[in-house]
Amino acid sequence: MVALAQDPRILDRTGQLLSSWQLSREYPFTDYDGRRPDWGRLAIDFSVVPPPLVDLFRTGTQLQLEWLNTLTERTREFLAKIPTGT
Repeated sequence: MVALAQDPRILDRTGQLLSSWQLSREYPFTDYDGRRPDWGRLAIDFSVVPPPLVDLFRTGTQLQLEWLNTLTERTREFLAKIPTGT
């Protein structure tokens, strides 16, 4: 993570949600064993997962998306209340 800490544009990432695999695409770091797994490109074979568990993943993901949409809307409402600069 030294490369990230030394990046002069590090403040551009303030408030962002980043994953290690996203950052590893930009910065030359590896896992402790030298591998560079990219979980963002991982293809998940749900055919081997029990259907009730797939349903649970789907329901949980939908709930998370609804929560994030609510958060987004409330943030937009709050932002609209902030006075613009002169």
